Amino acid sequence: MELYRPTIERLDELYSYLKHNRLYGCQLSLANVVFWSEHYNTYYTTIADMLVFCHTEDGKPNAFTFPVGDGDARVAFDAIVSYFEKEDLPVTFYLVEKEMFEQIEAWYPGKYVL
Repeated sequence: MELYRPTIERLDELYSYLKHNRLYGCQLSLANVVFWSEHYNTYYTTIADMLVFCHTEDGKPNAFTFPVGDGDARVAFDAIVSYFEKEDLPVTFYLVEKEMFEQIEAWYPGKYVL
């Protein structure tokens, strides 16, 4: 999994995904993503044509956002879960809104908690 720091030079790529954002807060606005990425040690990658941000510790992701974009969110979600299982880490997502969790619950009833 190749990780990238959100930067001004990557705004066009980030916007192509973030224009599909369903999160109601400002956490995934372009300005916040770029401005706060170093402070919060945030990176991003793309999986199944979906954008996901992640927090890292010791250079390894330890929490992801719900996938954003026009691709296959379930494939991206499953890939993230597989990453956690492979790394023997707890499955951890952040910035998950109610409607996003409802989607996870529809895919995997009763398996995850918010």
